[in-house]
Amino acid sequence: MKRIIPTKTIILLLFIFYPAPTIFARKPELIVQAGHFGSARSVIFSPDGRLLASVDERTVKLWDATTGEELRTIGDNSDSVTAIAFSPDGKALASVAGNDKTIKLWDVISGRELRALKGHSSIVYSIAFSPDGRSLASLSVEALNLWDLTDGGNLTPKRAATGGPAGRVAFSPDSKVLASFAYHTVTLQDAVSGERIRTFPGGRFVVFSPDGKILASQDREDDRKVNLWDAQQDGKLLGTLAWPGAPPRSGILSTEIEVVAFSPDGKLLAMAGVDKTVKLWNVETRQVVGTLAGHSGLANSIAFSPEGRTLASGGWDKAIRMWDAATHREIRQMASHSALLGSLAFSPDGKTLAAVSHGLKLWDLTTGYLLRTLEGAASPIAFSPDGKLLASGGSDGLMLWDTASGKKLGTFKKGLPDIFRLTFSPTGKLLALDGGEDQVILWDVTARRVSRTFTNATSVSSSAFSADGKVIACKGNDGRTNIWNVATGVKVATINNQEVSAAAVALNSNGKLLAFAVDGIALYDITTGRKIRTLKEDNTSYYTAIAFSPDDKTLAIGSEDGTVKLWSLTTGEAIPASGELPEWINFDGKFAIKNVNGKSVAALNETGKINLIDALTKTELISLIALDEREWVVVAPDGLFDGTPRAWKRLAWRFNQNTFETAPIEAFFDEFYYPGLLQEVIAAIGGQRPRASASIADKDRRQPRLRLALADAPKNNEPSAARTVKLAVGIEAGPGVEARDLRLFRNGALIRVWRGDVLRGNQSVTVEANVTLVAGENQLTAYAFNRDNVKSADATLAVTGAATLKRPGTVRVLSIGVNSYANARYDLKFAVADARDFADTLKEQQQRLGLYESIEVTQLHDGQATKANILKALTELAAKSQPEDAVVIFFAGHGTASGQRFYLIPHDLGHMGERTLTDEFQMRAILDHSVSDLELEKVLEPLDAGQVVLVIDACNSGQALESEERRRGPMNSKGLAQLAYEKGMYVLTAAQSFQAAQEVSQLGHGLLTYALIEEGLRQRAADTEPRDGSVFLREWLDYATARVPEMQLDQMEKARGLGLNLSFKDEERGLPLARRSGQRPRVFYRRERETSSLLIARPAGS
Repeated sequence: MKRIIPTKTIILLLFIFYPAPTIFARKPELIVQAGHFGSARSVIFSPDGRLLASVDERTVKLWDATTGEELRTIGDNSDSVTAIAFSPDGKALASVAGNDKTIKLWDVISGRELRALKGHSSIVYSIAFSPDGRSLASLSVEALNLWDLTDGGNLTPKRAATGGPAGRVAFSPDSKVLASFAYHTVTLQDAVSGERIRTFPGGRFVVFSPDGKILASQDREDDRKVNLWDAQQDGKLLGTLAWPGAPPRSGILSTEIEVVAFSPDGKLLAMAGVDKTVKLWNVETRQVVGTLAGHSGLANSIAFSPEGRTLASGGWDKAIRMWDAATHREIRQMASHSALLGSLAFSPDGKTLAAVSHGLKLWDLTTGYLLRTLEGAASPIAFSPDGKLLASGGSDGLMLWDTASGKKLGTFKKGLPDIFRLTFSPTGKLLALDGGEDQVILWDVTARRVSRTFTNATSVSSSAFSADGKVIACKGNDGRTNIWNVATGVKVATINNQEVSAAAVALNSNGKLLAFAVDGIALYDITTGRKIRTLKEDNTSYYTAIAFSPDDKTLAIGSEDGTVKLWSLTTGEAIPASGELPEWINFDGKFAIKNVNGKSVAALNETGKINLIDALTKTELISLIALDEREWVVVAPDGLFDGTPRAWKRLAWRFNQNTFETAPIEAFFDEFYYPGLLQEVIAAIGGQRPRASASIADKDRRQPRLRLALADAPKNNEPSAARTVKLAVGIEAGPGVEARDLRLFRNGALIRVWRGDVLRGNQSVTVEANVTLVAGENQLTAYAFNRDNVKSADATLAVTGAATLKRPGTVRVLSIGVNSYANARYDLKFAVADARDFADTLKEQQQRLGLYESIEVTQLHDGQATKANILKALTELAAKSQPEDAVVIFFAGHGTASGQRFYLIPHDLGHMGERTLTDEFQMRAILDHSVSDLELEKVLEPLDAGQVVLVIDACNSGQALESEERRRGPMNSKGLAQLAYEKGMYVLTAAQSFQAAQEVSQLGHGLLTYALIEEGLRQRAADTEPRDGSVFLREWLDYATARVPEMQLDQMEKARGLGLNLSFKDEERGLPLARRSGQRPRVFYRRERETSSLLIARPAGS
């Protein structure tokens, strides 16, 4: 008999386990899971243990306590958050921020503010809900307030004077007693009447045990001790717990216990705040029973989960760590992956966007991804007028960088203050440096020294050069602005402006007009000192930037929200802006503006990301996110994305504004991953931008759930001595949910695929696979896709292989080069030399290293490199490879993209006519005779090797009929990206025009091979991150991607000197050299980092 489940139950199950789009679905919200920007100063679990809330200097974050996924940032605090607390039912979160003095209650599901409790006149240090949920207590210096939460909004505080420095407040478990600390005294009072029960000497914190019998508080005399008091009987001291060891030296770390927490059963007391550890005491024996070590900075916040199995800790290292309370083992870490964004600046040619975050990130807008990170750079920043230099300031002095190479030219501190603002003179020969004090320093860029100093009566808030660079205006906070002659240092004039509070100033071209802006605009004649005009307009955002047009007829004013307005200085009226904004507008700082393809693009600095918007319509174009030093991702509003796999995992979509209804952007890889997205969005500004084929909100997000288990697991987690083990993959799903293309990986490399829907209408099924183990770590990962090709969450299992499983490995190299094609019109010059040198050098380097037992090289050149022979060589490679092997495949020859697919064109290309194709049949003939990425995926599927690398140096040919693919190029082929993602391999691809392939040579080699082999290995240039005498795979590939464009630019400049027109992109042949971008290679990274990186070479002499 078929069991009928009540409708209510079905709806509840769907809501909890299978969140799906609703008819009222709102636009999805992008979550940047960057972690905390500052010290994690407080952590608390929700009552059901599902969430963890944490606080840094300015933000409150909600995390999934089980997975560590960052779910939401609560509020938008511009002030320091001092306290948070969950309501007993877990539906609301209370927070209070420093000088705001207002307690806000937030809905946990939607993130909306529910109500604000106002009544304190000083900073609130602590808040606590009563366990019965009827009251909320808040403690400040001047008062302990008790708020009645049952009163529907008419919240009248009950005040109890405290006086002195405030500490913490806590309710007893039965909600009847309120404990508070203030002025070195702990007070217990009746929570209803306010009547004082008793007092204890104490300090810093007050915490009740779960049964309410014990109160823990910092010792008044020794802040490295915790006193345990009888909270219910006579208030006597039950015992004292002292932090072991001598106090650390002053200035190294805190010397006091800052926080304590009882385990839910009351048997353990955790303490933190003294050093980088958390210590656990047995409350009954008063002995230390455990030390949790892992933070790289002071541990200063702790909390037990409601069931007591997990302990969370936060620290100065910006990380939250989850610990097993029984074994004291670290379970996971929620680390900081970003930094507060600082200054923004477009390069003068508009090709590069610079942004301060974890150093200085340079985004290449022509090739579409993160170019490099300049370590040590800080806000503010500025490009020189010719774009060749980049200057950065901050507390570490002035730094100058070469923008082409990223090389630091020097750090200069002599005679310089901390630099808050910096500006290049119009000639680029001088820098105006402002440290927020009463001086502006002129620094000679050529001589690398201070040239002159201008002193105001008060601190300088802004400065500006005239367009001719002859005078500089320095505005003081007293409203007076001094105008100085740059050459002589003589004060030309002083303008006293008290009417408009000015954040920015500007001089006209000849230095005779001065404009101020912040909440209005004022114009002054410098010669007479008189005000000429005041321009006023209703504005919801302060003006933060101002500039004159070159003809002095127009004034542009920029607001902090990215809005730019134009004013006619002839009529005094606002000018409606349309099309593109004038080229002379480029405000650097919180936002920057540049014209691209007839449209004005504004870069806005938002928390954790940079938003590029249409400066006139405010239409969002794309978001740029840099995480850590090298990981990046760009996301369009409709869900299209590009970037590095490690960064994908740090972004998610939130649906229907529901904290719990989220999905990582990686889940939508199959349909929404778009290589070259940023490049195409920028190129299409003013035209048709890339669009997703469907709404991401409409995708079926119901997912199968996977689990992994060994059929015969070793006892007590001992290493497995079996070379092959049987793995069971369990799949469960709700009604109508499919589990397609189930994939299994070992250490990030694909080892098995089950095609189609493995569930086949069932709600649960188990499939088995024989898995070959290696010695050491075997991290097994499985995932599947639903019917909308939305990826499931990973199922993982770690298995340790015994040392007896260690096997010698082989490096297997397949190198293919085609100079001579069946159709001589396609012949190339350097492909065979590249393939031969690549294989020979790699073999030589691996033999020198001696890490592998043997190196096997197979080479196919010219007539040998037919489609049949290439596929045969790949099949043989897959058949004999073992998990300990490394496989490297190199191809040099023609390649082409069609739609989302990429094709390697072999010797027998299937077309004997002219190279310029005239119809679709000719293109189809070439594609049919070529090796597609789908064929590569199929033939490589059984390849079971630990490391797999594919390098493609393609002449971009055969695309005369396909303008879309000509623009995207093979470097942005989604097929190659999918190959890297789905196989678990690295793919490096480069392309150039046929003309460049014929004419450009670097000592007889193509540029990619020369960068990889001659420079990267023989000259040790690829030994970069870190420079340790070893060249590992990723730094080798990354070096080539950065170096090849530099070599292309050098070749184009040399060609111009010879009167030749050289371009690496066919579509750029008609452009001036300054506007050509060249072809930047692209690395598609494997989804998961390998357990040990492939060592490519250790150059001789290292």
